[in-house]
Amino acid sequence: MMSDFYRRYAGVMLVAVLAGVFTLAPQVILYRSLGGQYAGIRQEMNPDEGYYMTRQQDVIDGHVTLGNPYLYEHKDEPGLQVWIPDAILAWGSYGIFRDVHTGAMAWDFVLPGVIVLLTYAVLMLYTREHLVALSLTGFASIGLYLEVFNRSPSPQFNFVFYLAFLALFLQAIITRKRSWTIMAALSLGSLFYVYTYYWTYAFVFLGFAGAASFVWMRQERIHETIAKVFGIGLVLGIPYFLMLRETAALAYYQESLARVGMITTHSPSGIFIVAAGAITLLLMGVLWRTRILPLTPVSLVAAAGVLAGPIVTNQHIVTGLNLEFSSHYHLISMYADFFAIALCVQALLRRVGSWRDFLEQVILSFIIAFSLASALQTMQRQIVATPAFIAAQRYAPVLHWLNEYTKKDDVVYTDQTLSNIMPAYTHDNVFFSGAAGLYIMPQSDMRARFLAAHYFDPALTREIMTDGLSMERQVYGNYYIEMSAHMRSLNKLRRVFGLSPLPVERYPEADIASLIQEWQAQKSYSFMQILSQYRVDYVVSDRATHPEWRIDTVQGLHKVFEDGDIVVYTP
Repeated sequence: MMSDFYRRYAGVMLVAVLAGVFTLAPQVILYRSLGGQYAGIRQEMNPDEGYYMTRQQDVIDGHVTLGNPYLYEHKDEPGLQVWIPDAILAWGSYGIFRDVHTGAMAWDFVLPGVIVLLTYAVLMLYTREHLVALSLTGFASIGLYLEVFNRSPSPQFNFVFYLAFLALFLQAIITRKRSWTIMAALSLGSLFYVYTYYWTYAFVFLGFAGAASFVWMRQERIHETIAKVFGIGLVLGIPYFLMLRETAALAYYQESLARVGMITTHSPSGIFIVAAGAITLLLMGVLWRTRILPLTPVSLVAAAGVLAGPIVTNQHIVTGLNLEFSSHYHLISMYADFFAIALCVQALLRRVGSWRDFLEQVILSFIIAFSLASALQTMQRQIVATPAFIAAQRYAPVLHWLNEYTKKDDVVYTDQTLSNIMPAYTHDNVFFSGAAGLYIMPQSDMRARFLAAHYFDPALTREIMTDGLSMERQVYGNYYIEMSAHMRSLNKLRRVFGLSPLPVERYPEADIASLIQEWQAQKSYSFMQILSQYRVDYVVSDRATHPEWRIDTVQGLHKVFEDGDIVVYTP
């Protein structure tokens, strides 16, 4: 009995282990290759890992709702983003390893394997064919999205919840049992507290699935099961909406959303998602029409999943509100296409007769070769130590000192490089970081802190402000970046129809000019006068990176720690 289980599922368990190994191994190899140079400051294998580790560190520091993990003054603000995934990961990591960074590496081994198992489960529910499910699971998890699932909680941890919901929902549809319906509804309700984009997608998906089943399969009464899942899930989401209402009541909620990337537009976006979805639906339609793919509750649900992607991505055509929807719905839309194509592949294989075994072997051989080649290429890229990663190791002594000798939630004034690293590795806050603007805070405070953070800069000009995205994001967040990118995409579409392009405001020229004037005006005040408006407990100077700061000449600061070119002062 047990041997039959292993023979049947050994393949998917092997893929799960490989996904974890391929995700974790580059980090282990990289850190060991540095030997004594590695001091515990991790290299980002995916963008924004430091941002998410800061959130987890803030949970450990006791600020679970993540009002603002960077700034002391805004700790008690309502959370702009859902905090529960960060809390689960942080408590799990700290409970086992007493360190969120070591824990993150453990999650990098465990969670990709969980994604593999859940992907396989969903594909088995769709296709009921082990080899098809196993092959396509390996193709997606190792060949296509190995690197994507290298960051938690989004999407590595969050996607586990969506796949679990989809598996439970399919079981409810297939079996019509009350127990599966309840579990699917509970799983849907959990998405509210995991990731905004997943519950919004899931509700659009269920809406299409319910409407389609009511029109084409009313006698199956699938729509009743879907309505129960939808209704119970919505009730479970009520506390989420109450929390959202509390946040939305803040006077600076809208300007905070703008910094995150909320723009006002009714123009379509997500062209790749729309195109991929259209091609997938066309393929399903042809196979339905020719009776190669049977019209079943499962295939109807798969089509609803595909349709939901382009629709929810373009909801702003109606609402006018676009919060980077295209990028955040990409993964879930691609998986919906992938599951639907799996059904199509299964249907086509059933029609090839004696060629089926040969074609399955060819497909499996291609998938193994492609997936392994892709994984090895990803690993080879990730084991290369970047200059920034190597340079960051020199910060380990000062981070250790801060953890040992400062109080929790003390505020440190330092440069932007260290301001982005410090909150992820210590219990301290920073005076300013561009990432702080991704949380609730007034735009006026964002601007004032930006100016004070650049007090020692030798110059601040338009050329400096517009030279790359780093400086711009420190003041305006993603708003003008998103707006200009959206307008450029819209102009491409307008040219196709022979329309003249619309003007694109890449930078807020008037506000940049005002910033420069304010920066020049603050030079008439001493550094200590500038600091007196805020809570600042320590000042950290990096003489190697910023020799122009000359903190040692500032009256009123006292040296309390020194390690090479890094010096800590206290007012």
